[in-house]
Amino acid sequence: MFCRMKAKIAGILVILSGAHVVNAQEKAQAGDRVMYDPLFWKHELSLKSDQSRKIEEINREFYDGLRKLREAPHSKSELQARLDIGLEERSVKIWATLHHRQKRKLERILEANSLQGP
Repeated sequence: MFCRMKAKIAGILVILSGAHVVNAQEKAQAGDRVMYDPLFWKHELSLKSDQSRKIEEINREFYDGLRKLREAPHSKSELQARLDIGLEERSVKIWATLHHRQKRKLERILEANSLQGP
């Protein structure tokens, strides 16, 4: 059970690590990568407006944290460790906003997309 949940969280972390960037300037800095988060599949997952707002709030908190990290000097390894922790926390919070059926549907969407390749 724990391994399965850990695998789910790891999968979501991978997807969320490329989550959309808050503004155009950050998009330019991030490059032309495809960014994912559950809001991308808002209609397919039948997200309610309160769920969408909660996910947007979680994303905003995450990116605010990234901005604060950029402002203070850190070693590369410390930055990576803090990013990993932030991504995991964000993933857990977003996962908690989804209902059981939405989680299953998201897993199926992610599996189908991973089978299609880049």
